[in-house]
Amino acid sequence: MTQQTGAPTDLEGGMPATDGDGEVRVLDDRERATIAAIADHLIPAAGAMPSAAHVVDDARLAFVLRARPDLAEPLHAALRADLGDDVEQRLTALAAEPTNLAALQLTIVGGYYTDRRVRELIGYPGRWPSSCARGNTRSISKKD
Repeated sequence: MTQQTGAPTDLEGGMPATDGDGEVRVLDDRERATIAAIADHLIPAAGAMPSAAHVVDDARLAFVLRARPDLAEPLHAALRADLGDDVEQRLTALAAEPTNLAALQLTIVGGYYTDRRVRELIGYPGRWPSSCARGNTRSISKKD
């Protein structure tokens, strides 16, 4: 099974998590331009919301890939040059490579929705620690 072809992993329904070495392989200029075009296509600017192309920069990519190092190989496979520059054609071709397509989409969406500005714009403060006394099923929120 190979990341190049997007063949399924040995785990049904997903990519296996890996320990990784903490290093994040930086995208080259062509890969960066390719992911920006795809990000803009998948999550375009709307109203006050920025497009994913304007949010998912090197820092956001590094954040996602540090959290999910198993996405790195299939992401790079999804960004390979032989798939061409046309976003629609690339996404159509990647439909036959579900692991690579999923890694590409998850990296873009993860980078976008973990951005502080995006979270503020959608009114999501992020997760914060809370505790619940034994037997207390009352919801705990910032508004309490």
